[in-house]
Amino acid sequence: MWWRNLLYINNFAINENGICVGQTWYMSTEFQMFLCTPFVLLPMHWATTRKGWKWGMAIITALLTAMTAVIGGLAIARDWPFTMDLADPDDPDAFFDYLDDNYYMPWTRCQPYIVGIALGFVFHVTKGKRVKMNWVSTD
Repeated sequence: MWWRNLLYINNFAINENGICVGQTWYMSTEFQMFLCTPFVLLPMHWATTRKGWKWGMAIITALLTAMTAVIGGLAIARDWPFTMDLADPDDPDAFFDYLDDNYYMPWTRCQPYIVGIALGFVFHVTKGKRVKMNWVSTD
């Protein structure tokens, strides 16, 4: 359906009519995470201005831990393998079920996105400040 591509929700319904262009599922996932970014940045900004930068990093750490627990819980509940290569070769639908229910979903891809938000936050907090690096990291 063309309107799923227009609304960037085509990664939620890949199995129904196929996908127009195979790579567009990732654009949809990125856009969905982008739409959720203000819900992460606003509490981080509030916590940082009122409590200090460590509270902002605590929010990022809690979110990263929660998303890891969600992905792990789904993997255990649905008996997903660690990677597509370990899918059951005797079950031809297992590979496609893994793709549709896990691989294309935004909650599977959000951890690197959250790390990127954390790195941007660190750069914002240390902007204009002299940062003394440890001797281990400078050798």
